[in-house]
Amino acid sequence: MPGHELQRRIRRLFSDNRFRRFLYSFAFGLIVVATYYVIRLIVPGRLLLYNEIVTVTFIIVSVLLLFPARERLFARIMPRQEYSAFFGHEVHHIEFMARQFTIDTLVHDVFPEFMEWLGVSAARLAVLDPSRRFFTFHLYRHGRVVHSRLTYERTNDELMRFLKESGEPIRLAEPDLPEGVRSQLEKMDAALLQPLLYQRWLTGFLILHELPRHEAADRALPFFANKAAMSIQNDILSRRVIDTGLYEQEHRTATKIQRALSQNVIPDIPGFQFKRLNQSGPANLVEFFQVTGGRWYMVILAADRFTGATGIVLYGILGYLYSYIHREGSTNMHRLLGELRQDPEYRESEYRIDAMIAEIRENEPYLVLLLDNARFSFAEVASPQKNLVSPGWRNYIDLKANHSYRVCHREDPVIDLRCIAPMDEDNSSRAGWIGQEA
Repeated sequence: MPGHELQRRIRRLFSDNRFRRFLYSFAFGLIVVATYYVIRLIVPGRLLLYNEIVTVTFIIVSVLLLFPARERLFARIMPRQEYSAFFGHEVHHIEFMARQFTIDTLVHDVFPEFMEWLGVSAARLAVLDPSRRFFTFHLYRHGRVVHSRLTYERTNDELMRFLKESGEPIRLAEPDLPEGVRSQLEKMDAALLQPLLYQRWLTGFLILHELPRHEAADRALPFFANKAAMSIQNDILSRRVIDTGLYEQEHRTATKIQRALSQNVIPDIPGFQFKRLNQSGPANLVEFFQVTGGRWYMVILAADRFTGATGIVLYGILGYLYSYIHREGSTNMHRLLGELRQDPEYRESEYRIDAMIAEIRENEPYLVLLLDNARFSFAEVASPQKNLVSPGWRNYIDLKANHSYRVCHREDPVIDLRCIAPMDEDNSSRAGWIGQEA
């Protein structure tokens, strides 16, 4: 109908930022002109230097009142970023296309403003760490970024492969999604997931917890993704170029600390054999604490990112646990893990740190395991695919005599153990097995 078409065109005209800016500037110009003539009426015409007084007064009023008021009103009336100009009717806008974002600007300015423009109240932006092994999650709620944390391990799981292969936003409501991808989206509470791809590199992804309400969202999301991916890639490259010397020094320090981590002495616990395993990659620290009643605590601390700082943090946490155990005298696994979680180094470290605690009783064929998260596994060496433990509660494990069991962190072997019969003349292999390096 002609009437409805006219109304639609009028609404579209008044929603266009360029037209709104023209109206605002025109209205403000009228106010400025009116102010000038009001001043001329107020200042008595018989005064000496009348024109000069009117001009100076007008300049003072403009600088102190009119122009500051204009900026404040403009910030309230107009959006902070004119996304409609870029994703609506003026896709050719050169200023935004040429603009380079730093990571800080992307996270704290562009990301929240873009979410507000999309009409989304909750979202997460995952940014690839310069090591290309982790994603830092930035949580957005109701207009601002409220939390950032290095949490998501970069793996070749089904979701990551699907994102790189498709290169397109995926929606939970799509009927033909692979079941594994759909399950991952449900765990993330993601209504829509937009990958940030630079060539074949997945530099991050954007998770929307609700579908965007803006009519131009389908065009805006890929445009934002391309700009964000380029900014993240530029940041990674610039860090590597600038910090080459620092990385080399860090590598030398990390190598020294790695040797120290592997030289901890494994105690002789009656009824058990232990074998530390060589590994390359993430740093871990295994320590044994003897407590009352023939009990031992085996504490494993593991970090994803191996640097000199990692080793220092791990040893600091270990010293904290050592002092706590000897101060308290008698404790249990839940209290020990709870105390560990209170350590600021453990909670707020730059690198993610995971913990596992095992209670061992001398000459008793079982273990009690407590995990901080699901990144540890405990399985028989002969059946590595069968994980015997779960995070969140005590895991009671009956050990089979002379069977080998292995602790892994993110599939990297950490330590093997075996429950054995009491030593006798025929059992001579124990002494040669304890404390060996694989």
